[in-house]
Amino acid sequence: MYYAIRIALLLARRVSRPTAYRACELLGPLFWLFNRRARRTIEYRLRRVVGTEVPVRKIAHLSRRTFVHQTKDYYDLLLPACAPGADALSAVTVHGLDHIWQARRDGYGVVAVPFHMAGFNLAVQAAVGNGFPAAAVAEPLQPLRLRRLVDDLRSSLGLRLIPASSRNTRTLLRALRQRDVLVIAGDRTATGTGVPVMLFGSTAVLPAAPAVLALRTGARIVPALHRRTKGNGVHMWVMEPISYSRTNYFDADVAAITQQLADIFERHIASYPEQWVVAEAIWKDDVAEPPGRSSYRVVAPSL
Repeated sequence: MYYAIRIALLLARRVSRPTAYRACELLGPLFWLFNRRARRTIEYRLRRVVGTEVPVRKIAHLSRRTFVHQTKDYYDLLLPACAPGADALSAVTVHGLDHIWQARRDGYGVVAVPFHMAGFNLAVQAAVGNGFPAAAVAEPLQPLRLRRLVDDLRSSLGLRLIPASSRNTRTLLRALRQRDVLVIAGDRTATGTGVPVMLFGSTAVLPAAPAVLALRTGARIVPALHRRTKGNGVHMWVMEPISYSRTNYFDADVAAITQQLADIFERHIASYPEQWVVAEAIWKDDVAEPPGRSSYRVVAPSL
């Protein structure tokens, strides 16, 4: 992967943006053809989203488009290193940033929660480059040289990265108490554990970190919806903070908040199923009931 990204970066610097996206349209179906394991995971997920009655041909078409969007997202990761910041983000339109500004004026930190929809890399970069202190929680990749390379690409426009680890709990809490903005993906955990919720009629496991951090600090949680447009632009909508309350049952509060996020993103994903590009498993066949004592630590999901 390290050498693949290095080679892709060299090539990306030598072609225009439209040419690169056209190349992604050709490469995506090839990746779909040869990566059987990821293809099966994505097609399984698509059947959950669009229904089991959808013809096999339709599922195959949607999964190919997912691979195309994934390929474009890899190019988006390289783009800030290939073009000045303003040019790299020129195709991104962000609406609703006033919700973040208002929360900070009211004295609160903000947990911005996107899902891995198409355009994720550019959307996150654009959302945090607007004058407020912001950081994104990122998976510490292995080996180390791959982590450094990817982190350099992600932070090239000023995005601050915090590794997803329970050792960084104090860093995350302190940032929110200082009214910073944390971007935490809502559909992928770094540890494989999370909160059981209902998503498209079945039990899925989503990260607990956004809810846990908000409950511990009083931070506002804003869902961030985005998608890629036909012209390879990216539209992002920062929604109003979700409403939540504290009870004497911490685990129940975490589950209720996470379910709210699942409901919001379910509607968005249903409109653009082929643009949900996360390749990891989301649904679990067997999910244990939460124990009586809180078991949720601040182990954040990853970019």
